[in-house]
Amino acid sequence: DICAKLICMILRKLNYSTERAENGQVALDLLRAGDPGMYSLVLMDLRMPVMDGFEATKAIKKYLKLNIPVVALTGETSTELKVQCEEIGFDGFYQKPLKRKQLEEVVKKYTSAEPTGEQ
Repeated sequence: DICAKLICMILRKLNYSTERAENGQVALDLLRAGDPGMYSLVLMDLRMPVMDGFEATKAIKKYLKLNIPVVALTGETSTELKVQCEEIGFDGFYQKPLKRKQLEEVVKKYTSAEPTGEQ
């Protein structure tokens, strides 16, 4: 999706390393296979094929038991959706598209990650 590609591009321009998963199942597979501490933040789209962001986040929090912030990204704004995300265990909730400054603030808020210097 264009928004995910744009977010990755902005993060790379800010010198953060990124990895994009096409859906929730791929995200779980990457997290499961990664070394501990390899990932410091998950920016999770809520609406994806195969496994949506809701199911993926439940699995990250309850089954993988990873202590990693998962932030919901969505084009939707309803209060009910925000409450649902909180109940599932998302650490934050943001409306897409995120501007560069807002994206930088999200990374700083939820992580102690420093830019890698890699492009």
